[in-house]
Amino acid sequence: MQRLGNSLPKTQRQQEVEDALYEQLIIHPNVQQFLSRYPELTKVQLMDNLPALAELVRYHQHCEHCAGIHECPHPAKGYRATLDQDGCRLQTTLYPCHYKKNQLDKTQFIQAISLPKQILSADFLDWQAPSDRIQIMPALEHCAAIRNAKDHRGLYIQGGFGVGKTHLLGAIAKSLSESGLHSLLVFWPEFTREIKSDFSVLDQKLERLKTIDVLMIDDIGAENNTSFVRDEVLLPILNYRMMFQKPTFFSSNLPVESLADHFKISQRGDDEPIKAMRVLERIHSLTIPLTLSGPNRRR
Repeated sequence: MQRLGNSLPKTQRQQEVEDALYEQLIIHPNVQQFLSRYPELTKVQLMDNLPALAELVRYHQHCEHCAGIHECPHPAKGYRATLDQDGCRLQTTLYPCHYKKNQLDKTQFIQAISLPKQILSADFLDWQAPSDRIQIMPALEHCAAIRNAKDHRGLYIQGGFGVGKTHLLGAIAKSLSESGLHSLLVFWPEFTREIKSDFSVLDQKLERLKTIDVLMIDDIGAENNTSFVRDEVLLPILNYRMMFQKPTFFSSNLPVESLADHFKISQRGDDEPIKAMRVLERIHSLTIPLTLSGPNRRR
């Protein structure tokens, strides 16, 4: 079927513009490379597909002066264009550039449990305001220390609702993936609910949390505390990671000292301050505190 645009008569001016565009595009190296694959294409067919040829050239020009994926002007950031023949039409196909491939490869080093998938694409560059950059600077510096094996501790990130604690964990995971470190982000309230509903997978899940290169426990202190979760789930994880000096990160609405009150009362109402302090001592040993402030970004 003939396209509607091709069925309408063209003015002389329109024809002159298209002819000039054709002459400009046909000599472009990327178009010449494409034509070497499809030498049977006629000028008439190419004239009918000028928008596709122009898009190929436009993508190439942008990529030629590439300043990195974050400066990519394409609507689909990090992708390059190629042309393929589909009958009488030329079809634009996008494929990831080497920056995007590198980014995609790194996300394979990051896994999340009960967290939105977009957290896997978090980046330190998401903090643009100078005041925000100052707040996250300790996290940037600490990532460098972990990557250079100068420190095995993680961070205890405390702040109010919606200030970006979980997003910062995702950005840290991405940064550490550049050194080949695998990170696991766990939304702790949901994870503990799942554990209590299915004990058959407990050992398998605990082993994973113990041994992963970098563990990130999100929103600790928001879970429904029980003596079982505290003593049989969290404490063994922290013991193992402390013993083998594995980086462990936490985020919470609560200051770390306030976790003492959270962990000391069991589901039966028993007051168990010694058991709570065991957890706190290990968190202290595993982390450096970092406070985030600011407005609730979810509103």
